[in-house]
Amino acid sequence: MSSLTSLARGSFGEVDWLITASGAGNFAINVTDNHSNVLDNRKNLQMAIAKKVIYPVACHSNLVAEVDEDALENIEQVDGLITQNQDIALAVLSADCATVLIYAEDIKAICALHAGWRGMKDQILPKALAQLQQRGAKQFKAVIGPTICGTCYRVDEDRYLEVKKVEPNAALVNEHGFTIDVRQGLLDQFERSKISPSVVDVCTFESKSSFSFRRESVTGRMASVVWFNN
Repeated sequence: MSSLTSLARGSFGEVDWLITASGAGNFAINVTDNHSNVLDNRKNLQMAIAKKVIYPVACHSNLVAEVDEDALENIEQVDGLITQNQDIALAVLSADCATVLIYAEDIKAICALHAGWRGMKDQILPKALAQLQQRGAKQFKAVIGPTICGTCYRVDEDRYLEVKKVEPNAALVNEHGFTIDVRQGLLDQFERSKISPSVVDVCTFESKSSFSFRRESVTGRMASVVWFNN
């Protein structure tokens, strides 16, 4: 694991999580990069954690799929994954959007979410928690990954108003004009669910260890991964 460059890593007990830094390379198959490099980066990650890794192909939705070991490596048209299979890992990719990694410890389930401004506004996190609760989950551990901060994420007035209607604390006006704080929106959603997540307090736009679409436009994607450490 030490050979894999990480921005943050931690443990929920029986479950570990990791967020790669830009130095670990690009993990997205649908951005400009040498395809063999991406495959090599994914192989290195899989070898480091000794698990098959499943990725959603993010589409800025609030859809969360439940997967098993027979799932394809890339799951189309979803932004979140849930599994109770301890032989696979779940990964979501980002380059300014937030990621959320969850362990529902009482039902032994893990969840990985990609949540940009739209996913946050459209309640992907509460919907994922509801799916886990339908399975009987009551005890959660979670971490919110690095994301562009509320100061740096400038938006137009229409997007600001769209978010403000749903998550008012995530819609800001400051010296830069209208901005969105995706992390704050997710924190409010967790608070309403009476869950206290940990936070990787890194602004991807400001950190040179992070990929940032807003900073570079053409850029790679970091991987946020969660898996059972058995």
